[in-house]
Amino acid sequence: MKNIGFIYSSDSQLEEIIRANELQEEAEYLIRIHTCIHTAETIMPFVEKILAYLPKSKVIGSSTSGVIYKGEIITDACLVSIISFEASEVSTTTCMIDDGNGHDVNGKILAEVIASDILNENSKFMIAFAAHPFEKVDGFVEGINKFCPHVKMIGGIANTPQIPLVDMTRFESFAFTESGVYRNSIVCASISSKRLSVYSNVIYVTEPVGDLHTRGCFADNKSVPYCKS
Repeated sequence: MKNIGFIYSSDSQLEEIIRANELQEEAEYLIRIHTCIHTAETIMPFVEKILAYLPKSKVIGSSTSGVIYKGEIITDACLVSIISFEASEVSTTTCMIDDGNGHDVNGKILAEVIASDILNENSKFMIAFAAHPFEKVDGFVEGINKFCPHVKMIGGIANTPQIPLVDMTRFESFAFTESGVYRNSIVCASISSKRLSVYSNVIYVTEPVGDLHTRGCFADNKSVPYCKS
């Protein structure tokens, strides 16, 4: 696997990256895009621009309030990652997360639909982005674990620079694949291979909200920092 990540600045920069890394027009890549600068109306022309160079690629992405690049949070940029695999197949799909009456669909049923669409016995990894807050996400995760326990999954919820925090009432964020942009769906990408191995873990992080900090201990004697003021 090879990952090429960059902050998009111009078409000439994109062309140079493709040439320098010898990316092939006939190859299939997974392209992840997280953008603070596009709207639901402007993102697909940008996706189509990239696909003009790499037409067999699959795309997954979302709007966001900020991207992390080289250890810095940037709030006015578009982050592109082009990932190549050996002997792997990449698939994307999307499904509505609203039943049409303003209620979230059942998470486990959603998981069954997604699993039947893009997951199989050789699937190892899946990325999922909801276009807006999805209350039944726990059921969705449980469903994927039930139907495809061998699949590792990561994902998140889209937001925007204008609405950086998750807002349950304003659906201005969006998610997208190479097929289109969606305000009321979950988009997923899977990677299937007999040779691929995937490992995952969770890192818990905190952000101080005051100047004074005290280190405390839980019952298991694991010391953790917390803010006292």
